[in-house]
Amino acid sequence: MCAPSRRRLAAVIAFVVAAALAPLPAVAAAACERKFTVGVAELGWGLYRERGELRGVVPDLLAELARRSGCTFVMEVRPRARLVADYQAGAVDIITSSYRTPERDGAGQFMPYAYTEMDLVLADTVPKAVDSAERLAAEPSLVLGSVRGNYGGEIVAEVFNRLTAAGRLELASDFENLTTRLEAGRFSAGAYPAIIHSKFFSDGRLRGFRVVRFGQTQPDPIGLYVNHSRVTPADREHIAAALQAVVKADGVRKIYRRYLTAEEVRRLFRLDAQGAAAR
Repeated sequence: MCAPSRRRLAAVIAFVVAAALAPLPAVAAAACERKFTVGVAELGWGLYRERGELRGVVPDLLAELARRSGCTFVMEVRPRARLVADYQAGAVDIITSSYRTPERDGAGQFMPYAYTEMDLVLADTVPKAVDSAERLAAEPSLVLGSVRGNYGGEIVAEVFNRLTAAGRLELASDFENLTTRLEAGRFSAGAYPAIIHSKFFSDGRLRGFRVVRFGQTQPDPIGLYVNHSRVTPADREHIAAALQAVVKADGVRKIYRRYLTAEEVRRLFRLDAQGAAAR
């Protein structure tokens, strides 16, 4: 064998040995002690069905979390209201896409991964001057629809309380019911997170409606809740570390970009951008 050939062979052998000795990626991390049931609900681009398959942000996130942690997550679709009750009763291991509340903290560990923010979906018959929830509240003829348990921070809660006191807030059981009633003219506006209303618009629903910002709100963190009566501390720590790795690698933002526009993603994750700029 000539000298150049020997050098090439040595280089190949060195590469193979280096690859064999290199640290394994996060996907090879130790698996959890058992499979976990993840309670999920159909929520716009967050979770939807397509040709019998579950699609959306949540399935994509759980797939990436499984890859990084080595754990197995089994999704169980339930109505959202029942889902939260089952979690608090210790009947499910994990729930996703959740706001942080003291009641939920009492049942498990909150692990944030993204943000949500409330919008208004207005009928085109509503005057163009109504471009926020504050202005909607100032119009006594307008009624707002929302979903039970649809949180959104202090500004949203204040508007909801004012409209409730005036008899101008109607509550629906879920976003499908809210949209059906809104399209039927039961009320003039609906309160929706962007990830939910944009899916309805994409599906050809809410024709004759427009979207405006709710007001001077900030994105609210959402995340997993991992039940501490069902999941061991070691597994909770393992899941939290894997989820944090996904977040730090910008994996969650990339998943959201599959379903939302670049502008919508920038808006939802703007607190992360502001924090990075401050650092």
